[in-house]
Amino acid sequence: MAPKPKIAIFIDWFSPGYKAGGPTRSVMNMVGWLEDAYELFVITGDRDLGDMLPYPGVSTEDWLPYGTGTKVRYLSPQDQSIAVISRLLAEFNPDHIYLNSMFSVPFTWKALLAAKKTVPAAKIVLAPRGMLRPTALRYKAHKKIVFLQVIKLFSLNRRVVFHAADQNEASDVLTVFGKTQPVVWAPNLPKPLAPEFNSHLEKKPGNLKLIYVARVVPIKNLNVVIHALREFKQGVSLTVIGPEEDKPYLQKVRSMIEVLSPTIQVHFLGPKPAHEIEAHLTQAHVFILPTQGENFGHAIFEALQAGRPVVISDQTPWRGLAAQQAGFDLPLSAPDGFAAAIRTFAEMDQDEYDQWSKGAYHFAQNFMQQSDYLTAYQRLFDRP
Repeated sequence: MAPKPKIAIFIDWFSPGYKAGGPTRSVMNMVGWLEDAYELFVITGDRDLGDMLPYPGVSTEDWLPYGTGTKVRYLSPQDQSIAVISRLLAEFNPDHIYLNSMFSVPFTWKALLAAKKTVPAAKIVLAPRGMLRPTALRYKAHKKIVFLQVIKLFSLNRRVVFHAADQNEASDVLTVFGKTQPVVWAPNLPKPLAPEFNSHLEKKPGNLKLIYVARVVPIKNLNVVIHALREFKQGVSLTVIGPEEDKPYLQKVRSMIEVLSPTIQVHFLGPKPAHEIEAHLTQAHVFILPTQGENFGHAIFEALQAGRPVVISDQTPWRGLAAQQAGFDLPLSAPDGFAAAIRTFAEMDQDEYDQWSKGAYHFAQNFMQQSDYLTAYQRLFDRP
């Protein structure tokens, strides 16, 4: 039997981390789907997003097992150097390098330089993870512009094929790097879907439990949700799960909450691991996220998998939701639409809500049945 191709995966945060949200879940799901066909080596940081201390009980001295054959190496901040990364690559001589960020210094920039020096024959795949969207490039713009200019100056992008999770991201790559830049489309990999729908939740007219799962930062637009809640006097609650990264923005949101009706409850739970988020999803009626842009949106799709209708912006791949009774995808240019969508769900009785709940599950089911994941990723990694 021929040996499996080897892939080195570089990512800032990996299991048991969870605070970085979608990008971490994307790679964890990718490992689960691909480890039967490839020999996988994950090189990552030794602590979660924003943490000062490393993961408890996790060694940084050895390759640790993960899944059914994957190996993970956790690096302390002082070991995230070109020299250390080069030494690790030399240990197993990968056929492919997968970079899970556009702008990470240790796990993109240093990994690119280490690969160029140590494994010059390895094929390099870079996943922008939505970071080339115009809305994303506006944040910390100076740093990102410098990074992109350096990549172009040294022609590092000529050795890279970009992994676009959707056609919009493919267009973003070509806009930034030119029409000749190699790009391969392969959808992000969701977690496996439950074999049948079984997620009943009591629903009474005039009562609605909303859930928001995302970072509390301007690009995710939690303020749009709070603004929409001003129209309601009772019966609606909102659970917010995600890292509170932008303190001035968080204060702005909390100030908006203060003028809501005192009967409208908003609960901030902070970041939660995936299994706890799943439990919270099953206790909410509707997932809401007026994001300025997602190239996949794992939290959105996991809500659909759980049979929870979603109220989201039209800046994600999940479109045409209302026609399938799976939710609403709304333009950010008309924010009043979010209040109208909330009202629609609030007024639903049990029978109508159950139809939309099943519609959400079937939307996710249809997507997964139509997606040939392994073929797409084989095209990504096994290209000539």
